[in-house]
Amino acid sequence: MQTAIQPNSVFESLTQYGVAMLSPLYTKQCIEQWNQMLDPWFLSNKSSHRPYIRADQLQKLGLLDSIFNQNLKDLIKGLMHDAVLYHCHVYEIDSNQSKPHIYANNQLDGWHRDAECLYAAEQGEVHHFSFFVYLSDVDIKNGPFEIAPLSSFRSLKNHSPSIKV
Repeated sequence: MQTAIQPNSVFESLTQYGVAMLSPLYTKQCIEQWNQMLDPWFLSNKSSHRPYIRADQLQKLGLLDSIFNQNLKDLIKGLMHDAVLYHCHVYEIDSNQSKPHIYANNQLDGWHRDAECLYAAEQGEVHHFSFFVYLSDVDIKNGPFEIAPLSSFRSLKNHSPSIKV
């Protein structure tokens, strides 16, 4: 049985540190079921460097209800009472990559700021958040998500202090 996420502690972590780790919102069986449903689509679209499955395609596959389960809905409502969904997609990156999957050749060696994160930050408020679910295990050597929380884009440099998830 999964425990409900406490939005207050996530809110505090996001406003203080710019990042929050969550307890699992989905069971291992749920993730396995998603992989079984998504793998055939990814295999049929291997020609793309980073094939995407858009929200409308996720809806056709019947996955949106399980992605936006009650735990996630409660978390979102607790963080932003008037939240608007900006992106919702699934993508696959080939394993054993040795360089960033986007902007790999820029002077920041892949560091970039997502456009939707360019907001006027106010202390103690959450204006935007990104939520990632890995559908396969990764470790420090083979594909962790890397974030430089609460840093301005201008301060990013190669080897900036960061968190690898």
